[in-house]
Amino acid sequence: MKIKELFSEILDFFKDFVKVKTGLIGVGIILLFLILLILEPYILVYKDTNTQWRNITYWQDNPANAAPVWTQLFSKDKKPITKFIFDSETEEEDMNGVTVKSYIFDYKFNYSEAPQNIIFHGDANGFLGLQIFVERPDGEKFEIYRIAQNFSNENIRMTANTEARKIAYDFGKTVEDEQTLLNIDPNDLKALDVIFGEKKTGILVKPIPLKGHYKIIAKVLFLDSAATFENPYIVITGKVSGLLGTDNLKRDLFSGVIAGIKWALLIGVLTAVISVFIGLFWGVTSAYYGGFIDAAMNRIYEFFINMPMLPILIAISAVFKINIWILILLLCLFSWTGSVRTVRAIALQLKEEVFVEASKALGANHWRLIFRHIMPLILPLTFANMAFSVPGAILTEAGLSLLGLGDPSIVTWGGILHDAQTGGAFINNLWWWIIPPGLIMALLASSFVFVGWAMDKILHPKLRTR
Repeated sequence: MKIKELFSEILDFFKDFVKVKTGLIGVGIILLFLILLILEPYILVYKDTNTQWRNITYWQDNPANAAPVWTQLFSKDKKPITKFIFDSETEEEDMNGVTVKSYIFDYKFNYSEAPQNIIFHGDANGFLGLQIFVERPDGEKFEIYRIAQNFSNENIRMTANTEARKIAYDFGKTVEDEQTLLNIDPNDLKALDVIFGEKKTGILVKPIPLKGHYKIIAKVLFLDSAATFENPYIVITGKVSGLLGTDNLKRDLFSGVIAGIKWALLIGVLTAVISVFIGLFWGVTSAYYGGFIDAAMNRIYEFFINMPMLPILIAISAVFKINIWILILLLCLFSWTGSVRTVRAIALQLKEEVFVEASKALGANHWRLIFRHIMPLILPLTFANMAFSVPGAILTEAGLSLLGLGDPSIVTWGGILHDAQTGGAFINNLWWWIIPPGLIMALLASSFVFVGWAMDKILHPKLRTR
C-alpha cells in the first residue's frame, strides 16, 4: 500500500511539474547537457583532451587564436580552414640504387588568404632523406623542407623552414621592381603567402591568392636497407578552426568546453546533494532534541553561516593548491547551512504531531523518529533547495579557477576563462575564447534555477497545508 501511495504521489508531482513551463525548460537543458556528457567520447574532436589539455605539443598543429569555422558565413572573404589530409597517392622509383617513395596529397585551395603552415607527419625509422614540395596549379614547384637524418622509431613533424622563405623570395623577385625589393626584408617574408600567390607584381608586398588544385609532395629517400616510413599525413594549418575556435596555445575550445561538462555537473550536483542532506539532518536533529543540544547546534550553525566562504576558499586554495575533491569537500563544509533554518522550523512543528507521539508510545527510538517519520516529510523541500544549490557550487568553482586557484589537472570552464584573461583574449577581442564557456556556464546554472522554481511552486503549498 505504501508503495502504491508513493507512486501515486510521484505521479501527481510530475503531473503538476509538466504544467510549469520554466521547470520543463530547465529539465530540457539539463537533459541536453547529460546527452553531451554521454556522447563526449564520440564528439570530442581531440580524444585526449582530458589528459593532454596542458600539453602544448599535443595541440601544435592547430593555428593559434583562430576564429570558429562558422564565422565564415558572415564574411565575404573566406579564410582557409585547418585540414587534415590522410589520403595520398604513392609513387615509387629507384634512383641510382636508392628507393624513393613519393606521397602526393591533393589540396583544393579556394580562399582569400594563404594557409598559415603546411605540416608533414610520419613514423620514421632508419636513415632517411626527406623533401617536401608544393606544386601550384600553374606548374610552379617549391621545395619547402629538406633533411637527411637517422631516425629511431620517431613520429616526425616537418614544416616550412627558413630555406622556404629564401626560395619564395627568389621566386617573387623575378616579377618585382628594384625599388620594391629594396624595401623588403626577406627575413620578414611569409613564404606561404608567396607560394599561394599569383605570379605578378606585388607578390612580395600584397599577394593575390592563386586558387586551384595544389599538390603537396613528400619524397622519402630510403638511404639504408632497414629504413622504414609509415603513416604519412599532412596538416594544412588554416586561419579558422573548429566549432569554437582555438586559444593562444592552439587548444581546440570546443573540446575544452565539452570536457568541462562532467566536472561542472559533478561539482554542482555532488556539492548540492551532500550539503543539503547535511543541512536536513542538522535542522531536524536540532529541532527534535531541543534544549542544550539545540542551542549548541545553533551556535555551530551561526559560526559557519557567518564565515565568509569565498575569501576563505581563496586563501586555502592559494596556500595548499587543492584538487577537485578537496574543493568539493570545502564547498560542502561551507554550503550546508542554506536550508537549516527552514528545516528546523518545519521540524519543530512536526515533532508535536500526534503520529510522532504515537510512535514514541509504541517504543520507537529517537533516531527512528528522526529518519523514518520526520525527515521523509521534509524531503520535498530539500529537493527544491538542492536544485537552487547547484548553480552556487558551479559558479564558486568557476570563480576560483578564474583566479587561477582551481585544479590544474582537469579541464573546467572557469579554467578556460582564466586562461582567456591571462592570454589577452579581452585585449585582442578573441570573443570566442570568452563568450562560449561563460554562456554555457550561465545556461547550466539557469537550468537548475528553473527546476528549483518549479519544484518550489509545486511543493511548498503542500508543506504549508500539511
